[in-house]
Amino acid sequence: MNKLYSLLLLCLLSCSHPLLYAQGENNNWHFGKKQSINFNVNPPLQQESNIMSYEAAVAVSNAQGQLQFYTIGSRIWNRNGVEMPNSNGLLGNGPIIGGQPAGSSAYGAQVIKHPGNPNRYFVFSGDAQEDNTYNVYYSVVDMTLDGGNGDVVPGMKNIPIMTNGSEYMAVTKGADCKSYWLIVRTNAIWVRDYYAFKIDVNGVNTTPVITTPPAFMIGAFLPLIFGNDGTSMYSMGTGGIVFAQFNNVTGVVSGFQSFPAYSFGPIALSADNTKLYTAEGTAGVKQYDLTLMPNLTAVQNSAQIVSPTPNPNYMTSFQDMRRGPDGKIYLLRQEFGSSYYNVTIDCIPQPNLSGTAAGYNIAAFDYVSSWSPPLGLNTFWRFGDDFIVNPEVDTIARTTKDTVVCFASSLNLQSPEADAAYYQWSNGANGSTASVSADGLYWVYSTNNCQTYIDSFKVHFTRFSLDLPDDTAMCENNTLQLDVTNPAIEAYLWNDGDANGVKTISQAGRYSVRASSGLCSLSDTITVSITHPKVDIPQDDLSMCNNNISPITAEANVPGSYYWNTGDTGRVLIPDHSGIYVVSHLNACGLYKDSVRVTINDCICKIMIPNVFTPNGDGRNDVFLPVTAPGCNFMFYDMRVYNRYGQQIYYTNNAASGWDGTFRDQPAEAGAYMYSIKYTNRYTDETKIESGDVILIR
Repeated sequence: MNKLYSLLLLCLLSCSHPLLYAQGENNNWHFGKKQSINFNVNPPLQQESNIMSYEAAVAVSNAQGQLQFYTIGSRIWNRNGVEMPNSNGLLGNGPIIGGQPAGSSAYGAQVIKHPGNPNRYFVFSGDAQEDNTYNVYYSVVDMTLDGGNGDVVPGMKNIPIMTNGSEYMAVTKGADCKSYWLIVRTNAIWVRDYYAFKIDVNGVNTTPVITTPPAFMIGAFLPLIFGNDGTSMYSMGTGGIVFAQFNNVTGVVSGFQSFPAYSFGPIALSADNTKLYTAEGTAGVKQYDLTLMPNLTAVQNSAQIVSPTPNPNYMTSFQDMRRGPDGKIYLLRQEFGSSYYNVTIDCIPQPNLSGTAAGYNIAAFDYVSSWSPPLGLNTFWRFGDDFIVNPEVDTIARTTKDTVVCFASSLNLQSPEADAAYYQWSNGANGSTASVSADGLYWVYSTNNCQTYIDSFKVHFTRFSLDLPDDTAMCENNTLQLDVTNPAIEAYLWNDGDANGVKTISQAGRYSVRASSGLCSLSDTITVSITHPKVDIPQDDLSMCNNNISPITAEANVPGSYYWNTGDTGRVLIPDHSGIYVVSHLNACGLYKDSVRVTINDCICKIMIPNVFTPNGDGRNDVFLPVTAPGCNFMFYDMRVYNRYGQQIYYTNNAASGWDGTFRDQPAEAGAYMYSIKYTNRYTDETKIESGDVILIR
C-alpha cells in the first residue's frame, strides 16, 4: 500500500497543474471496485470507496466540491458511503450477482439535477445487456431527507421511461441553460435510434424526440460525448468515429459524418474542445485535431499517436478515458498475460496541446483497494460519467436602441446575439428575431454559453398614406382637384413649389407631391391629359347566324356607364333580333352615342332528301341531290350510294354535288338504290346520319 501511494504521488506531481475550483460538481470520482479520486486537493488523492460497479457510475458533488452522493443507478450511497435507506430494490444496471446488481450497463447510470428543485436529483438507470431486458428507469433523490444525507423519495423510484433502451446513455445541457436532455440509443439490432428526453422545471418529459440515424450509422452503439457547447456530439461506432450535431432546443440529432477508425474504443475531448482522443486497439491512443473541422478528411489525416509503445510481453487495452476537473485526461489501462493482470490509471497532462506535446504519464494511479478477490475478478471497465451541471447564468443589461419605422406594418427586431442558444422576447417570441407592429419598448433575453444579455428596443412606427389617383384624362375646359391631406402628415411639397395638401389642376401635365413627417416621407405622381370623350362600337354592320350570335362591344376612352336602346347596360350586348342597336355612354364629360346594324340569319342546318329522280336529260330532277336550308354550312359532308348488291356506285364530300344516275360512265339500271349521308353542322358541331332508298326511273 505504501509503495502504491508513493508511485501515485510522483506521477501526480508530474501531471498536475493548479486546480480550478469555480465548479466542483465533478471533484469526486467514485467508480469501479471500491475506487475513488478526490480532486479537491492538489495533487488529487486516490482513496477507497464503498462503490461496486463493473462499468456505470456517477458521483455528485456541489459547486464547492463537497460530495453529496454516488450511484450506479441501481444502488445509491450517501456522502458517508452508506446506502440510502429507501434505495433498496432499485432496478437497472445489473445483472444481479451475489444478491447485488453488478453495474455492467456501460453508460447506464446518469444523474440530472432537477431544474425546478435544487434539493432533488433524477437518477437514471438502464438495464445491462446481459439481462436481455432493455428498460430505462429513473428515481428521485431528495437531499433534505434522512437528516440531510439524502434519500430516494417514497413513491418516486423505478419510474419507467423506455422498454427498448440500451446501455448507451448521455446527458447534455439545454439551450436555455436551465434544462437538460437525456439521450438514449435504442437496442434495435439494425437501426439504433436516438431517444432524447427533455428534463426541465416540470420534471422528466417521458415523450422522447426520436432521431433515426443514416444508413452508415446502422449498428453503431458506442459511447456518446458532447462538446462544451452541448451540441457537438461524438461517438465511436461500427463505422468508425462519428460526428453529429444535437439541437439542444428541439432534441433532434443531425449532420451525421464519419471516417473509419477502430470501433468500440473510449473517446474523450480536451478541455478546449480542439482535440479528440480515441483508444484504437493495438494502435494505442490517438489524437485528432478538431480545429480542422468541417474538413473531415483533414481531421482524419491529423491523427497522431500520443501513448508510448506497449510492453510486448503483455496484451494492453484501454477500457476508458475521462477528462478530469483539472483538465487532464485519465485513461484506464489494462495489461494482462497468462498469469499476469494489472490495472493502472494513466494521464495525458496537457491534452490541449498537439501531438506528443500533450504528454503521457503511465500509472498516475494504481489499483488501490483492500478488497482482494481472485485475480481478474477485480476487473472494471469504466471511470463513470460526469455529472452535467448548467453553469450559473450572469445577466448583463445593455443600452436601449431607438428605432423609427417608416410606413411598415411590422418590424423584425434582431437580437445582437445572432448565434445565441436561447432567446426570450417580451412579446413571447423565442427566436433570434421578433416581429412587432406597435409603438413600444421591447426587450429580449439572449443566452450564449450561459451568459444572458438584455437588449431593449424603443420602437416608433410612422404610418400615413399618400395616394394620388391613377393617371387620368380630364375633360376639356374642366378642372381636377387633388386632395392628399392627412393629419399624420407634417409638410407637403409639389413639383411646382405648392405647399398645400389640396391642388386644383386645369392643364395637362405631370404632377408630383412629397409628404413628410419627421424622418419619414412619401412621394407620388399623377399624369393628367386632356381628352375628348367618345364611345365607339368597333364592329361594322354585322350579319350572323341565329345559332352563332356574336356579342356587340362598346368602347369609351373615359370612365362612365353604358346604356343600350334595348334597356341593357354594360359594355357588351348580346343581340337577339335584326335591327339597329344604339349605345349611350354617360361620363363626367356628357352623353355620347354610337350604333350598329345587325342582321340575324337562320343558319340551322337541315337537309331534305328526294325519294325518286329521273336522269333522262330533260333538265328536271336529273340528279339525286339533297336540298339544304339557306345558310347551311357543313364542317363535314359524306354521301354514298349503293346498288342492291351493296356495291358503292357513287361518293362525294361536296354538298353541292349529286349523283347523275351513272356508274362507271354508263347509265345505271332503273330501280331502287340505297344512300347514306353523314354531315356535321359547322356552328353546332352536331353530326347526323341520314339513310334510305331512292328510286331511279328512266
